[in-house]
Amino acid sequence: MGVSDRRRVVEVIQPLKSGFTQPYLCRLDDDQLYAVKGRSALPEGLLAEACAAILGQAMGLPIPDFVTAEIPPALIAVSADTELANSLGTGLGFASLWQNACEPLTPAIRDQQSPTFLATLYAFDHWIANGDRSLGAEEGNPNLLYKLADKKLVVFDHNLAFSLGYIAEELGTHAGRRSWTAIGRSREFLRDLREKMAESRAVLNGLVGDLPNEWLDERPDFVANANETLDRSTTLKFWAELG
Repeated sequence: MGVSDRRRVVEVIQPLKSGFTQPYLCRLDDDQLYAVKGRSALPEGLLAEACAAILGQAMGLPIPDFVTAEIPPALIAVSADTELANSLGTGLGFASLWQNACEPLTPAIRDQQSPTFLATLYAFDHWIANGDRSLGAEEGNPNLLYKLADKKLVVFDHNLAFSLGYIAEELGTHAGRRSWTAIGRSREFLRDLREKMAESRAVLNGLVGDLPNEWLDERPDFVANANETLDRSTTLKFWAELG
């Protein structure tokens, strides 16, 4: 699976409650279920999802497998859902493999997770300029799910990554901040983190040509802006902002 793997939506099952991107649970022609984002996510959001997923998976983060999904006009036309045309639309969407038996992350569950994983996720979100992973003492919007079967986390929802409006102060409420504070200055951890970032950047560079032209035609500056965002990791300021 990946950005070059294109599948067709064969059944729209139901809308998913997940913010302004209005994803839908769909069955694709591989007979698997996916959370599909389309028109409401906007081309920059779909590009951000794909690039963040490529980078994150290459770093070993538990981001679900994904494909690009063709949404046929005929499927939308026959639907009784009057919002479907505006929210999902037609053309190519971003489809993330559906995760069964999950529950939202809570502070108690977070505190049981690997500090190395959470600190890596903290740095990753800063790297991709994603401020959408907050978790306070009692609640938040961490965009992390807890899988009941194996007691592991799932990382998802990156449509706001590579935001030109991102500021480092958004890290103050990040779900992984406490873990970064605990181990973020470890030489061994930082060495491994930098190696993972370099390797994942090389993977993205090799796959950027597979990004759909349908999205890029609407945002021809996206790749250049994303590269500028990622280049921040070569500066002392980037690492100082992590705290």
